[in-house]
Amino acid sequence: MSEWKSWLSDLDSQISSVSDLLTITSGLPDNDSFTISAEKVNVEALEHNGELVNISVFMADHFNNPVPDGTSVHLRAEGGAIGSMDGEEFTPLQQCETVDGACVVQWRSQNPKPYTESVWGNKLSDLNPNTGERNCDLYFGNPAPCIYGLNRANDNTSNTPSDERGVPLGARATILATAVGNESFIDRNGNGVFDEGEFYPLYDLSEAFLDNNENGVFDGDVDCSEKDANGNYVNCTATTTNGGELEEFLANFDDSNDNGKWDPADGIYNGTSCSEAAEAAGKCNRSLVHLRRNLEIVMSGSSAFGRFAIPKDTLASHLNFTTEDGRNLNLGGIVATCQNVRYLQPNSSTSGVAWAYEEDPLHDFLLELEPSDPSLRVNRGTDDAPIWVEYCDVKSVDLSPRRIQVDDDNNADTPMECDGANATYDATAGVCMVRDLPLSIGISGLAPIFYYSDIYGNPLPAGTQITTESDNGDFSGTNSKVLQNTNSTLPDKVTVSVSREGTPNKKTSGLLKVTFVTPKGVTSEAHMTVNDAG
Repeated sequence: MSEWKSWLSDLDSQISSVSDLLTITSGLPDNDSFTISAEKVNVEALEHNGELVNISVFMADHFNNPVPDGTSVHLRAEGGAIGSMDGEEFTPLQQCETVDGACVVQWRSQNPKPYTESVWGNKLSDLNPNTGERNCDLYFGNPAPCIYGLNRANDNTSNTPSDERGVPLGARATILATAVGNESFIDRNGNGVFDEGEFYPLYDLSEAFLDNNENGVFDGDVDCSEKDANGNYVNCTATTTNGGELEEFLANFDDSNDNGKWDPADGIYNGTSCSEAAEAAGKCNRSLVHLRRNLEIVMSGSSAFGRFAIPKDTLASHLNFTTEDGRNLNLGGIVATCQNVRYLQPNSSTSGVAWAYEEDPLHDFLLELEPSDPSLRVNRGTDDAPIWVEYCDVKSVDLSPRRIQVDDDNNADTPMECDGANATYDATAGVCMVRDLPLSIGISGLAPIFYYSDIYGNPLPAGTQITTESDNGDFSGTNSKVLQNTNSTLPDKVTVSVSREGTPNKKTSGLLKVTFVTPKGVTSEAHMTVNDAG
């Protein structure tokens, strides 16, 4: 009997321990488990209202078990509208309640559409209100993306020189989801509670805020009505903005210490798992916090804007075409500037070498060029000794062979087509028995990169069908793809290639095309001219 009592006593102790643990953990969500996602983040919403996107929130407790059903999540959005848009009456619109640790709400495209007013000067071809310079270099007179994105305003401060100040990005809507719960901690001893020595700075939370400019810093609490002595507004203008002045923290449930101000992280653990000993030592408190995640929805435009670009050293090999005795033909190439490339028959008195086309060229230019976005460049050297080569925008290419005959023997009495080492010339009869092989100085192929975005430098809508093709020359590359989910601030790109035809198609001019068809059926096209000899 005494053995049974001892066993029952041990069992009571175990049950008591389990009960204590259940009471301590409580099932409240913690922040490192808090997740928000969207079925689509680049929505065709710049010109279209009423587009619905499901937004899902997932929560778990410290042990990564799903939180109890009915746990509330509150949401708000910088742009568009968000809530439980299920078509049912009297649904609590600004929050959702979990089932199995998850809940779903809808974001709808409508006004406001952040920073899309013309005053901000933030479209691709707009002039930056601070610098007076164009945001992105034009592509032969048309808007085109900056290769590394627009110069953003989110790092602007009052000390930023005007010639370095960026613009706020347009048509990007931040969504903030919050829920009441615990900060996370590292349970080093595995006892299920927070003890001294288990604090992790990266888990420490400030008060939650809507991060409109995506820089991770609270930039709100700005008086937009303030004026200077001349009656001009001081803040929240195109020349003073950093895109974050309108950021708000949610004082109705986020202002934990009731001071009406946003507060940074406090340097201790906050949550119900705070042990008595750690609390007494000032290392934690049992106050709940507001868990949070920000998510960026892009209100994508339906029209594509782009540029075809090639490196300046594309024709580097043409710099070294020589005669048989080693004299350089001085054909040039794309060197210091991105100017149109054409080969005219040189004057032998100045170049030292005479040559002539076997047949007159059909087209004026080998390449039609202009300088590209100056930030676009490629390293032809090493990391330790870089050699940077910039790019040129390209409008057309001529793939004709452009065969020439060179005065190899520097003797005007010998025909150019019959003065080479492999040629045979009967000087008495004045007949060329075996002709010189001509030298082709044309371009046999070109592989430009095509960079594209919408008018604000944002991605095109998810689901946009992209096709590439050429009706002249031999095309190679990815023929089609479908644009996926992305809220990147950089343009997308596709590399295409067109080369001289193996079998002539009897056309002397055509187009290398990139065509975009959005989910709404809006079509836009960019093209580059491809010329050849037919």
